[in-house]
Formats: sequence, C-alpha cells, structure tokens
Amino acid sequence: MTKKVKGCDLFPLDSDYPETVQTIIGMFKDRLKAEGVINENLADKLTLELSIVLGGRDVYIPKLSRLKTFIRNISIFDKFNGDNTKKLADEYDMTPNRIYQIVKEQQAIRKKVRENKRLEARQKEARQLLNSAFPP
Repeated sequence: MTKKVKGCDLFPLDSDYPETVQTIIGMFKDRLKAEGVINENLADKLTLELSIVLGGRDVYIPKLSRLKTFIRNISIFDKFNGDNTKKLADEYDMTPNRIYQIVKEQQAIRKKVRENKRLEARQKEARQLLNSAFPP
C-alpha cells in the first residue's frame, strides 16, 4: 500500500529504509502493541513526524542513566523550597552542598530557556514585521 504525504508517494516504511529508521519503527510498533494501541500505521506516522521535526539534525539522546539523572535533578529543584535542603539530601542520599549545586544548575538552565523563548518571540515579531513590510 502506498502512503501519501503532501502529494508525495511514500512506500511503506520497511526494510528498504536505513537500519536506524527500521529500528525506530520497530521500537514504536513494539511500544504501541505493549500499550494496547491497535493502529497499523501509527508507528510509520510517528517515524515520519520525527523526520519532519528532527530530520537532518544531529540529535543527542542521552543514555537511560543520564536521563534518570536529569529527571532526578528536576525533581530536586521542584521540591526545593530553601528550607528543606537537609531533607532532600537525606531523601536523595546526597550532601546538602550537592543539593545546592543542583538547584543552581537548574536555575541556570531555566534562565537560559526563558532567554531563548524571549529571543524566539523577538525573531517571530521581526519576521512578521518584515513580511508585512515586504510581502513574499
């Protein structure tokens, strides 16, 4: 069966595609099946969505242990109230100094995210202004 995306024919995403794409499709199919989702084309659609959003980019996907550390640090930051450092240190088997370091790191990350959002908003405004002044 041929699939269509924006007027282009796509052959079923299968063994004709690179090994990485096959791995992604298989991973999606296995997870969807395990979750009880019955949709023959959903794994292919999710793979195409990844291609649209991330295609051609270098993407870093951390190992599970690193991802767990990221999640733990976010959790510590979310729970931190300034008065519970010792409690968090005990809960996460860390020193109070490490808790403070994590909080400081998370504050810096969140500040950078806010700055990027402001920059993106200014860039969007500039594009709109240019487009209104000089229509394509």
